[in-house]
Amino acid sequence: MRTLLKWKRNDIIEAVLKGKNKEEAIAVARVLDATMSNALAIQMMEDVMLDSTRDLELRKLAVRAFGGPWESEDRLLVLAKEKKIPTELQSTAAGVFQTVWRAKLREEAAQYLPMPGIKDGKPLSAISTLAYRTGDVVKGQTVFESTCAQCHAVKGKGTNFGPDLSEIGDKLSKEGLYNSILFPDLGISFGYEGYLFKMNDGTTAVGRIVSETSDKIELQFMSNTQTINPADVASKNKLPNSLMPGDLQQLMTEDEIVDLVEYLKGLTKPAYGVFTSLKPLLASLSVQLNG
Repeated sequence: MRTLLKWKRNDIIEAVLKGKNKEEAIAVARVLDATMSNALAIQMMEDVMLDSTRDLELRKLAVRAFGGPWESEDRLLVLAKEKKIPTELQSTAAGVFQTVWRAKLREEAAQYLPMPGIKDGKPLSAISTLAYRTGDVVKGQTVFESTCAQCHAVKGKGTNFGPDLSEIGDKLSKEGLYNSILFPDLGISFGYEGYLFKMNDGTTAVGRIVSETSDKIELQFMSNTQTINPADVASKNKLPNSLMPGDLQQLMTEDEIVDLVEYLKGLTKPAYGVFTSLKPLLASLSVQLNG
C-alpha cells in the first residue's frame, strides 16, 4: 500500500475501494488506516466517508482511520468545522476526537460534534485520561447490575441480548472498553447487528436475529423475543447504528463510568482453567514416566 501511494497509483487502490465487493473494500480501507499521514490516503478515505451511496460500515471505518496521525486528525477537524461530516457519522467522528492526544484539538472538536455527556452534566474527560484512572470494582459491579445487565450477561447472570461479557477483560483494553460504552456504533459485534422489519400490515419489528429459517424468524430485543413469519415481511434492513443506546453514559457520573470499566477489565478467563485443561496430559505423562 505504501508503495502504491508513493507511486501515486491511487487508481489501483480506488478500483477496489469503490468496487462492488464490500469485503475487499473493507480490507483495503483497513490497510489504508496505517498510511493516514499520506495526503492521497486521506483524500481517498474522505471520499469514502462522504459518499452516501457506500455501505455505512465502510464509511464508519473510513472515519475511524482519521485517528492517529496529526495530518488526518487536523483534516477531520476541518471537515467538522465546515459541517461536512454527515449526521450518521458524527458520533463516530466524535469517538475519534475523544481519543486524540492533543487536548486543544479535542476541545475544538467538541464545539462542532456531539461529545458524550454524563449524568451530572459535566463534560467527560478524554478517554486517554480516563484510562489512567483506577476505579472501585465492587461499585463497578453495582453499576453494571443496574445499567448493563438488562442487555448483557456475566457468568450466566443478566440478559443474553448483547455479547456475553464474562471474559471481556481479556479482549479489550481500558481504552477499548471506554470506546465501547461511549461510542457503541464504533464496533458492532458480528451476530449482534440490529434489523428493522416492516410487515405487510404496516407494523414494524426491531431487534437482533437469533435464528432465521424459511419458516420463521426469531427476533430478540433486550429480554423480549418474538417470532415472525417470513411471508408477512415486506422488507428487512440492517440498522446503521448499534442496538446499544448511544447515550448510556448519561445515566452515570464519570466516577461510575470509571468504576464500571474497572469491573469489566477484571472479567477475565480464570488462570486455573489452563492448568485444568492440562491435567489429563500431565496424568498420562506421570503414568509413562513411572511405568
